[in-house]
Amino acid sequence: MSQCLEPKMRIAKIRSNLEGKKNNIPKAQPVIPLSSMDKREILNYGEIPDEMQNDLQYVNEFFSTQIGNYVQVDCYVGLDEMISKCGYLVRVGIDYIVLQDATTKNITSVDFWSIKFMQVYYDAEKLKKC
Repeated sequence: MSQCLEPKMRIAKIRSNLEGKKNNIPKAQPVIPLSSMDKREILNYGEIPDEMQNDLQYVNEFFSTQIGNYVQVDCYVGLDEMISKCGYLVRVGIDYIVLQDATTKNITSVDFWSIKFMQVYYDAEKLKKC
C-alpha cells in the first residue's frame, strides 16, 4: 500500500513546488515588431548562415553566385502542374529567391522548395525565347 501512495505523494509535492514558483516568474513587456524601425527599412530575414557561405555544396549558395543574371525558374504548383518564371535573379535567401521582371521591374518571390530547375541565360538571343 505504501508503494501506491509514494508516487502520488511525489506528484503532489512536485505540483505544490511548481505552483509556488508560478508567482515568482517575472512579467516581461511584449515586444512589438517594427515599432521602432523605419517601415521602409528592408528586413534581412532568410540570410544565408556563415557555414553555408562560400560552400557550393548547397544549392542556394550556387544560386547566389548567379545573382544579376537572367534566369528561368521552373516550379511545381500543386501536385502535377509546373510553371516557369523569368527575370533577373536579385536575391537568394535560405528558403526563397527573388526575381525582377526585365520589362516591368516588378519583383517576384519564389519559394525555394518548389523550384525544380533553374536555367541561367548568358546569351542575349536566348533571352527573347523566355
